[in-house]
This record gives sequence, structure tokens and C-alpha cells, in this order.
Amino acid sequence: MTRGAIQYVKGESYPSLKDYLESEKLMIKYKSTKLGGLYTNIAMIYNEISEEGLSASYLKKPFRLLN
Repeated sequence: MTRGAIQYVKGESYPSLKDYLESEKLMIKYKSTKLGGLYTNIAMIYNEISEEGLSASYLKKPFRLLN
């Protein structure tokens, strides 16, 4: 997840998103407790690249983790 954050800070939205989506797969596989924060980061990038529908979808995912 750190590499995605660094790319995001450098203004590299698409490579950052790619890394975050790869991290999502691993975090799900290993049941990471930090998945909610990752979903927020993914939503933020989708919003920046004008994918508001996907952004909204990822913003809802942390709430599903609570159930």
C-alpha cells in the first residue's frame, strides 16, 4: 500500500490505483484490518479521475465490513 501512496503524492493517479487494487486482493486474502482505509484511498482516486460511480461504491465498502 505504501508504493500506491507514494505514487499518489507524486500525482501518478493511475499507477497508484493499480497498486491499491492489487493491495485490495492481498488484504482480502489475508483478512487485513486496514482494508477500510484502503477503500477510502481507492475511492479518492476514482473521484479524481471522474469515476464517481466507482468512487461511491468504494466509499460504501468500509460500512459493509462492519456487518
